[in-house]
Amino acid sequence: MTKIYLHQTGVSSWIEIRAVGSDIIKGMKRPSKLITLLLIFLPLVLAGVIPLAPRSAAVRDANYKAAAYSNDQQWFSAAENWKIVLMVEEWRADASESLGRSEYALKHYEAAVFSFESAREVRELNFDNIILLGKSYLQLGRAGDAQDLWRQFSLKSPGDFKFLMEVASRQREIGDLFGTVSTLLDAYRLEPEDVQVNYLLGTHLAVIQPQSALKYLTAAEKTLAATHPGINDLISEISQTDLDTVYRTLRIGQILSGMEEWDLAAQAFNLVVRSVPENAYAWALLGESKQHADGSGLEELEKALQLDSKSNVANALMALYYRRQNKPDLALPYLYKAVDDNRKEAAWQIELGNTLADTGDLQTALKYLKSAVATAPESTLAWQSLAEFCFSHNLEVSFTGVEAARKALSLDPGNPRLQDLMGVGLMINGDLDSAERFISEAVKADPSNAGYHLHYGQVFLQKKDCTQAAIELRQAGSLAQDDRIRSNAERLLASYCPGY
Repeated sequence: MTKIYLHQTGVSSWIEIRAVGSDIIKGMKRPSKLITLLLIFLPLVLAGVIPLAPRSAAVRDANYKAAAYSNDQQWFSAAENWKIVLMVEEWRADASESLGRSEYALKHYEAAVFSFESAREVRELNFDNIILLGKSYLQLGRAGDAQDLWRQFSLKSPGDFKFLMEVASRQREIGDLFGTVSTLLDAYRLEPEDVQVNYLLGTHLAVIQPQSALKYLTAAEKTLAATHPGINDLISEISQTDLDTVYRTLRIGQILSGMEEWDLAAQAFNLVVRSVPENAYAWALLGESKQHADGSGLEELEKALQLDSKSNVANALMALYYRRQNKPDLALPYLYKAVDDNRKEAAWQIELGNTLADTGDLQTALKYLKSAVATAPESTLAWQSLAEFCFSHNLEVSFTGVEAARKALSLDPGNPRLQDLMGVGLMINGDLDSAERFISEAVKADPSNAGYHLHYGQVFLQKKDCTQAAIELRQAGSLAQDDRIRSNAERLLASYCPGY
């Protein structure tokens, strides 16, 4: 006698099938009619013995609500309904992933990790949820888990270029330099002519394998030379084979800083200070790059000043750090020291003047800005800074400000920023026709600059020409990446030209 045990939804049934005799079955070339009938009808018999459990109305309702709430981004309600679904249908990976997304949106990162990991036990997550799981790890301080996750998935990529580029971006965010390079190399094998992947490989490899970077930088340079002049500098620096390795890494970091690739610059400077820990200059540059990259950097700047309290660069960068933190009072001692140690350097006087202006001490600020142009009468930056100060604070506009703008423009004719600056000064002074002429030249030279269109619109507002003002102010609003410019343009249009 053979017994078959069946289990479904808590119901157990024993079904006995009496064998006719093993010797008969073994000896027959074809199965007997009894065996054939059993094979045909046994499934039907089982279906009658074990009824199928219908999906409850409550689960159907919760599933419908969860999907609807998710679509409406009502994350709390979506999460509560996905939980109801999973209490009964815990095997559903799609519901676990959806719950994970809801928990992530609610900033319940531990719950999000639990849900995503539960889904992973059943199947691979889709790309978006891989990213969210990694981000959840980061929120919980599990950067190593995020790094491992994204490395694993980049290796498993089914040849999807977009997927690999996105994973590389996430790996870069957590500072996984080697993981980023590995993923970018996989992407490069799929699209070797892609400019962006060549650029990224070149800039990343410049930090850790400079000679390997040349191939990719050269490919990217053909397209990006005009917009990314630092590429040429990187190629030139790497091509100098007689340079000391540490010095070359320092120079590469400086070039990457100039390209505003701050995280990569920080990686380069970090390699330098690990090799030469007593180099105050490198510590200062590391602090500056880290502040740009993630807002940190104070510890590195303090280390630089500890090593060399008289370092001009360290003092100046510490001052900049505090200025960016909106703490100009803390910045002043470092700038006073830099000015005292460098009487012939206008840059420190400019920085001190601007910082004093942030504290509200406008007269002392003006004194240092005037001192800067006296120290460096051929410096466009010094004259520009003086003019900008006067116009921004409505101080000595008519003579000092306008003349400073005129001098700056004479030193760099055709510079659209200086043309715009000259126009703003003339507009404040009431010479609207001359202001229109200068600002129009700036707009022609750089039509994508929202600030120039904003100033142009202001000139037309003062001329009571709402038609032209509306055109320029709307253009300023559409081009603006700075919310202040956009809101200013909208406010001016609504206040002075309603209905246009």
